[in-house]
Amino acid sequence: VSFLGDIHGQYTDLLRLFEYGGFPPEANYLFLGDYVDRGKQSLETICLLLAYKIKYPENFFLLRGNHECASINRIYGFYDECKRRYNIKLWKTFTDCFNCLPIAAIIDEKIFCCHGVLKEISLKYSANRILDKKLNICYLGLLCDLLWSDPDKDVQGWGENDRGVSFTFGADVVSKFLNRHDLDLICRAHQVNNSFFKTKWLKISHLELKQRLLNEFEIWLISARHLCLYRRRQKYENTLESR
Repeated sequence: VSFLGDIHGQYTDLLRLFEYGGFPPEANYLFLGDYVDRGKQSLETICLLLAYKIKYPENFFLLRGNHECASINRIYGFYDECKRRYNIKLWKTFTDCFNCLPIAAIIDEKIFCCHGVLKEISLKYSANRILDKKLNICYLGLLCDLLWSDPDKDVQGWGENDRGVSFTFGADVVSKFLNRHDLDLICRAHQVNNSFFKTKWLKISHLELKQRLLNEFEIWLISARHLCLYRRRQKYENTLESR
């Protein structure tokens, strides 16, 4: 499965990604949220992604990001794009759709994927809290932490977030979460990542560096602006030079 972070309305970059990594169902994809806002073609982007999800439900997966919340995309561009090109009713329809998107995924029972990360709470309890609910409040409680929290190498445990929403967390929180749930890796998006990899930690979003890496994941640089594709490899020693 290939993981992809924040797209933010960059439709041409999305097409370039599929050309490089394979169009569904030739390749399996898990998207980590933030499909709309900022870019100029949020409508084309989200419509294509939803169409693929409908056409290939077993090969194509969409998680929710913090920009799939009405209170956020009302401000950062998606609302204005819908209003300018069509009407407000369309924006409300997408809002209803976004409220039903899943928040997290677990791959092979070992890789936990979400847009932000999960606070100190059991996965079983979390699933019970969010299962089969239409969630539209993205700035309070469990949903907020899943979509907004950020890692901080200088923090032990949990700290304040400069965004003014949710928390930051340290490496000890990551290790505790992985050990508690018998996981190997957390895969997330939501931030610019200049160092690529942390211990047992993978961040996906807005990558611009080019270098050769040795890790469990290969990195393909699709766009200097936004996109990067990660594909898990079977052998840890395999590498791929970013292009």
